[in-house]
Amino acid sequence: MPNVHSFLNFDSKVRIRIRYPLLRVLELEGSRNLTKLPEELKSMIHLRYLGLRYAELKQLPKTIGCLQNLQTINIECTEVETIPSSLWGIQALRHVTLKEWLPGPPPSSNLVNLQTLRKISVPESWRDELPHLPSLRSLMLRYFDKEENGSIVMPDWKIVLTLLGKLNKLVSLSIEGDCIPAEIADVKTSPSYQQLQELTLLGSAFSEPPFSTRFFLDTVEMPPNLIILRLVYIWFDKDQMPKLEKLPYLKSLKLSGIKNIEEMVCSAGGFPQLQELTIWNVHGLKQWKVEKGAMPQLKTLEIHYCKVLSVLPDLNHVKTLQELRLNRMDLLKSKLEDRTGEEWQKIQHVPTIIINHKLVPRTTTNS
Repeated sequence: MPNVHSFLNFDSKVRIRIRYPLLRVLELEGSRNLTKLPEELKSMIHLRYLGLRYAELKQLPKTIGCLQNLQTINIECTEVETIPSSLWGIQALRHVTLKEWLPGPPPSSNLVNLQTLRKISVPESWRDELPHLPSLRSLMLRYFDKEENGSIVMPDWKIVLTLLGKLNKLVSLSIEGDCIPAEIADVKTSPSYQQLQELTLLGSAFSEPPFSTRFFLDTVEMPPNLIILRLVYIWFDKDQMPKLEKLPYLKSLKLSGIKNIEEMVCSAGGFPQLQELTIWNVHGLKQWKVEKGAMPQLKTLEIHYCKVLSVLPDLNHVKTLQELRLNRMDLLKSKLEDRTGEEWQKIQHVPTIIINHKLVPRTTTNS
């Protein structure tokens, strides 16, 4: 079978032997016996896709650079610890997903076709020069503090801000780190932010000021065309719903681990396109008001681990709501168990209600 163009193996116990020099697609996800790539790989010069996710691979060979037609490589959840520089010399690369969180491409890289770069950390070499990534559309990076000579060195976010300022085609951006500056979310940071559709900002779960990520959005103009926004482990100076609800195209919003917030208000006309809202682990949240006319398109609402929220907002006017999930809402549980009372009246119109992972049965009445 010398003319085979695709080889897909999802059997973790099979030993891999590949002798198909014309292969274009090689998928070896979950191959537990694959601790190193076969020697034959370097001769597969037509290979365009190499999937190694969840394989027990321990290293990428330097000969990976022989695959000059390679467009996609995924080594997520492998045991690879270093990336050979020869990988970044492949001009055809379009989509790269690394193991959590290996350094990104060196400054000398000129990856003109690269569109996706996921799960990288910011290397020290970027302080002097940045890689050339003119076609990048999706970026996921991590940048935390580190210890040097017994002292904590905080991330130099100017490096990341400078990189973002050079990107013109970015559509999806995910950043995890300590002390993420609010400028990361400012439309003025990058020319690509005008078309940015997905933004995820993930601070540190354990950081307290001054090491935490603190957002003062009053001075920030957020990317206007966002469709998906996730803010996780962020300190707010106050309720930011008045800012967020003005995003005209936002369809999915997740707020998780938000700190320093006791009250939220969603005003009439706010979140005009929002369909999914998740509020998770906002420990200090005591009051949440949803005015009539807010979130007119909402379909799914999830509230988890908001343990001091004792009263639900009135959701009767949100007629589009199809599913409500409540989990570990300690002060609300007793008020909803018997499916009567004021709190139940606010949500009884929702077709699907799941409380603590259990579907609430609907009562039927005989006419």
